[in-house]
Amino acid sequence: MIDDAALFRALEWLKDNAKPAAEARAERLFIEEQLPHLRARIAVECMAAGDSAAAADMKAKASDAYKIALDGLRAAVEKDEYMRFQRTRADAIIEIWRSLSANQRSIAKAV
Repeated sequence: MIDDAALFRALEWLKDNAKPAAEARAERLFIEEQLPHLRARIAVECMAAGDSAAAADMKAKASDAYKIALDGLRAAVEKDEYMRFQRTRADAIIEIWRSLSANQRSIAKAV
């Protein structure tokens, strides 16, 4: 049973975590946009050193800087997805509470 206390906890979580959830999403999107930039920058450096475009791209993907960026993306995605799942959970609690409350009102009217 979802009681009023559970409803208020869900609402408080949504209120208290709006900014951290937005920050997690922003970090994820930023890193997703930065990866191609980083890869291209490394590839340009390699091509300037005489590598072919294909070799430069392979070196860019194999670089330590790219690996660090990928690790950052993994962490950002994990945080963003955690916040998304928690928001979905809070939304579900609110919807269940609404349904149960409507059912209780219908039962009360029928009696």
